[in-house]
Amino acid sequence: MEKKVETERKPVNHKTIEVARIARGYSQAELAEKMGIEQGTLSKLEKGLLRPKEEYMTKLCEALDYPITFFEEEIKVLSPLVTHYRKRKALTKTKIDCIEYNLYIRKHFIKKLLASANIPNNLIQVSPEEHEPETIARIVRQKWNIPRGPISNIVSLLERNGIIVLEIEVNDEKLDGEMIPDENNLPVIYINKNVSGDRQRFTLAHELGHLVMHQSSYIPTVDEAENEANAFASEFLMPSDEIRYQLSDISFLALADLKRHWKVSMASLVRKAYDLGVIDKSRYTSLNVQLSSAGFKKKEPEMDVVYERPMIIDQLLKLHLQHFNYTVEELSSMLCVKETELLNMLSFYSKSPKGLRAV
Repeated sequence: MEKKVETERKPVNHKTIEVARIARGYSQAELAEKMGIEQGTLSKLEKGLLRPKEEYMTKLCEALDYPITFFEEEIKVLSPLVTHYRKRKALTKTKIDCIEYNLYIRKHFIKKLLASANIPNNLIQVSPEEHEPETIARIVRQKWNIPRGPISNIVSLLERNGIIVLEIEVNDEKLDGEMIPDENNLPVIYINKNVSGDRQRFTLAHELGHLVMHQSSYIPTVDEAENEANAFASEFLMPSDEIRYQLSDISFLALADLKRHWKVSMASLVRKAYDLGVIDKSRYTSLNVQLSSAGFKKKEPEMDVVYERPMIIDQLLKLHLQHFNYTVEELSSMLCVKETELLNMLSFYSKSPKGLRAV
């Protein structure tokens, strides 16, 4: 009778225990209670001071809904000092940490999937010490061969140039998106799928600005970095030399048509007109009052500016399932997640992968 060969397990990586806990939204005390152990025991497990016995790991897997193999992975977590959030100040640290650690886990999955697929990386980096943010935005448009006029689909543009756009559902309007740094320079931007189309587009352009300008030795203050990213986004979406004549003597009624054309918010158009000096402070204030009176400061009408869906992650998953003939069980095993979690990621399973080439 043939002996069954058992695969030797890798040792548990104690750092991943904390990553998983934070990503699932638990404090140390809450998880310890859920596992039925002392908080001190969990603390020692997370710090690598206590051997992770099978009993503990069984409880941990059940409480956090991860397979044991997940805790054998090495998931990189970088300093929060190099992470840029849009509207970061309005969120609690607990909420930010939960979102960020989920993104680090998702990024870890992506790297595994990218071992079998080629995507370009056309990201360029230019420091604000060399050029003004507006000039840098024009440089990127030129390098990426973006034609004159509005960008029709910014998500597709970013993905074509090798930038991973991750969407996570966060029922909180206090965070639009963020740029996540990477030790291997994999460009990743998170977007909250609950934001409006115009907010999504400006957020992605804003985070692109961080990727282009703020990953070098140049270290601005938080306020400086945000102002530079806003200036970059404004110019990237609305090039000054192309939009200037359309904004002179701008009226409230004209804002709707301009929004449809440029695919940015009416508030952004008013701000752009003021920054360009084609309207004065009085006119700028008047237009903002009209936007507020119409309720558009809280929520603008879509005006055909719809949310753009990222596709690369779905394409990578389907490349493995359809081209490489992985089963759901095999793919979930490779990613070290449960099948139910993988199936949740396969939200666009009916669409076939395009634009990715197997290595």
